[in-house]
Amino acid sequence: MKFLLAGVIAVGGQVHAAELLTITVSHELDAARPAETITVPWAEVNRVLPGTLLQRIVVRDAAGRVLPYQVTNVLPQARDAENKGIAYGELIFQHDFARGELSASFTVERSEAVLPPFTAKVGARYVPERLDDFAWENDRIAHRTYGAALAAPAMAGSDKEVLVTSGIDIWFKRVAYPVLDRWYNKGHDHYHKDEGEGLDMYSVGTTRGAGGTGIWDGTKLFTSRNYTGWKVIANGPIRAVFELSYDSWDAGGFKVSEVKRFTVDAGHDFDQVESTFTFSGPRELTAAIGLNKSPAMPTSIRSTTYISTAAIRPCCSG
Repeated sequence: MKFLLAGVIAVGGQVHAAELLTITVSHELDAARPAETITVPWAEVNRVLPGTLLQRIVVRDAAGRVLPYQVTNVLPQARDAENKGIAYGELIFQHDFARGELSASFTVERSEAVLPPFTAKVGARYVPERLDDFAWENDRIAHRTYGAALAAPAMAGSDKEVLVTSGIDIWFKRVAYPVLDRWYNKGHDHYHKDEGEGLDMYSVGTTRGAGGTGIWDGTKLFTSRNYTGWKVIANGPIRAVFELSYDSWDAGGFKVSEVKRFTVDAGHDFDQVESTFTFSGPRELTAAIGLNKSPAMPTSIRSTTYISTAAIRPCCSG
């Protein structure tokens, strides 16, 4: 996808600071692209509309409709020199491209009034009230994974659940509004029953669940334990970005650790996940992504997991 930025700067034959940024987005896919996420470096917004504040802009489509938007505070690392003095990272908004609609234009203008936050369609958070789960959702689907507290041994006489896994769970939603807080507040038994909003019907256990990773040696899959660190980078209303870190584990005689970065966009059934592995030993490993095909089953029945693999190599010398 390509975009073109232009500022309107000529007024009455004189050149003034731009008050309007025009963004034209084009692509070549002859198919509908609903909820397409458009990101514009804030450095470009600031270049055309210098000094603009994130709470004092209006984004409109070609019909003049006001669009929900988000501004991140994460600056692109590769452009630190260009971003000197810029407070924000990216401007994010969405557009539903109809089939055959290969381009669309948008405007960004200053606003005298402060705009209130838009309704969030995505969210991600640490859940200390449920044995340090980490959970995330958009308006289509929800997920969670498990922290070190769930893997910790239960004290004598305790009914604490113990589960060692880095698999990823799915919560199926019937509604577009956020459900994570409500479902956690309902208690463990309730979110396994559909009470009108959906339910947790996916069995993860020690499988990879829906996209857990590991190292594959050709015959055996070596997996990490529960995540040990988390960091939320952006949190809606359109996009959530967060990282989960996994302590090193044995992968057949050498140590591997992992950091996963999740990008969760509104209106999408799938998330973007980038895994960074740190390892010693061979110059190349095979990373595996697993999918448990059985949504729910008795624990006495062994589930089937599909595995997809890809080679990983060190990114740098030294």
